[in-house]
Amino acid sequence: MSCIKTTLIFGLLSFPICSCEWRQGSEKWFSTTPQSEITSYYTGVCQEFGFQVGTSAMAECIRTKINQQKEEHTQASARRTKIRKFTI
Repeated sequence: MSCIKTTLIFGLLSFPICSCEWRQGSEKWFSTTPQSEITSYYTGVCQEFGFQVGTSAMAECIRTKINQQKEEHTQASARRTKIRKFTI
């Protein structure tokens, strides 16, 4: 019974982690989503900040937001690698 309980708990706890894999801005999302959809998503983000569509400021905002998100992924990946080295 203990093995079944452990498996069930692990499975339930893993589900939220897996479901986040495809959310907008995730590494998986960037690798599988067409550039036009990525740009559209970040256009909406930048519009919320008050940038106007079609301006150079909007283009810069989109570029900055995409680069920031990718940098966060790079840093998170480096942290995961570092943690794995210490736990192995």
